[in-house]
Amino acid sequence: MQSGCVALVLLMALCCSSVAAEKPQPLPAGAMYRYENAQGVTVLDDHIPPEFVGNGYAVLAPSGRVLQEVPPALTPEEVAEREREQHAQAMENARARAQLEYDRDLLIRYSSVADIRAVQKRRRSALESRIIIEDRNRDTLEAELERQLQQAARMERAGEDVPALTRRNVENMRLQIAESEALVAKYRQDIERTDQEFAAAIARFRELKGEEVAVQDEEPVSAPPAPLLLR
Repeated sequence: MQSGCVALVLLMALCCSSVAAEKPQPLPAGAMYRYENAQGVTVLDDHIPPEFVGNGYAVLAPSGRVLQEVPPALTPEEVAEREREQHAQAMENARARAQLEYDRDLLIRYSSVADIRAVQKRRRSALESRIIIEDRNRDTLEAELERQLQQAARMERAGEDVPALTRRNVENMRLQIAESEALVAKYRQDIERTDQEFAAAIARFRELKGEEVAVQDEEPVSAPPAPLLLR
C-alpha cells in the first residue's frame, strides 16, 4: 500500500512538472531510471549520466511498472519543424477568427444581396465621378500646355529667347498631367478591386444564408451604411 502511494505521488510529480529531459526528477527510494548507455545496453540505475539524458529514459516503480516515458530530446531539425507547425497553426487560427468576424459583420450590415449591390453601386459611382473630374482637369492642362508650347515655338522661330517662366510652366504642367494620369489609373484599380471585394461578399453572403435568389429578382430592403469590412 505504501509503495502504491509512493508511486502515485511520483507519477503526479512527474506529470505535472515541466522539467526538461536533461534535468530528471530525483527519485524516491526504490524507484529506478531505465536508459541505454553508449553501447546500446539497457541500464537500470538510480541516476543517469548527463550524456545519456538527451537519449530519453523511463522511470520505473519499485515493482518494475513504468511510471513515465521521457522521449529523446528533439533534434534541431525536429525543433524547426515543430516551430513551423506551430506557426502554421497560429496563422490558421488567426484566419479563422478573421473569417468569423467578417461573416458576423456581413450578416449584421446586410439583409439581402440587393443591399450589398446597392453599396457597391454607390462606391463605383463615387470612383467614376472622380475619374470624370480628373479627366476634365487633365484636358484643361493639356490644352494650356499645347498653347504654351506653340507660343514657345513661335518665339524660337523668331529668334527670341523663351522666358524661364514659360519653361517652368511647361514642365509643371507636364508633371501635373502625369500625376493626373496616375491618379486615374489608381481610381480604375480601385474600381476593379471594389468589384472583386463585393463579388466575394455576395458569394459569402449567399453561402451563409443558403439562398439561391436570381439577381433580377433581388430588391433592396434597406439603404445600409457603407460596410467597414469592404474598403
